[in-house]
Amino acid sequence: MPLIPSVETLVLVETSKKSLEDILKMKISVSQSTSSSISLSPLKILQIENIEDLEFLPEELLTNLTSLQRLSLRYCPRITNVSSALRHLTSLEKLLFLACEELDLFDSEDHSDMSWQYLRSLQELEFANLFKLVSLPKGLQHVPTLRKLMIKNCPNLISLPEWMESLTALQYFWIEECPLLSEKCKNNKVQIGCTATASEPWDGDSLSSFIYGTMMKSTVTDRLHL
Repeated sequence: MPLIPSVETLVLVETSKKSLEDILKMKISVSQSTSSSISLSPLKILQIENIEDLEFLPEELLTNLTSLQRLSLRYCPRITNVSSALRHLTSLEKLLFLACEELDLFDSEDHSDMSWQYLRSLQELEFANLFKLVSLPKGLQHVPTLRKLMIKNCPNLISLPEWMESLTALQYFWIEECPLLSEKCKNNKVQIGCTATASEPWDGDSLSSFIYGTMMKSTVTDRLHL
């Protein structure tokens, strides 16, 4: 595969875990062994979609993808954990998890939240159709560059943490179809972590004050759009 050193965007759909590993190994090994006189392009965009036997991201391969800017993980029904692999993606700017039924991002006692703090370039993050998402990973509070956060159709998400105030760069925040959050608001539990309709942008004040003030003057719905 002579063009593999110049590949910047890699999309893997309906393949196998072995194929994923083989292709990444090929990209890495060819890039490392090619003469420096040849212009090489590091992998910048990786989309992994509908790989049914993928249970985790191969950390030993992601170690070499330090130039990766976008990672998209879609429709991988058996994947359960990605936290340990994230620490190597120091240039990552956009990250998407979509419809991975078994994926659990909850921080356990193994301090997996520490991996998130290495995402020092992350600007956009989206969680969609994640049934096991009950709370946001604690490590997100150590990502000061995050500007856009979207959460869609996570039916078991029950709250948003107070540490979201530390996300001072956050400019766009969207929550949609998270019914347990809506139920909290309907029960008059007005606090950070409930959803509301926001008709004006966040002006830079603390996130908790903005959400609280918006909820006090808005109709509670299933959608929050800052």
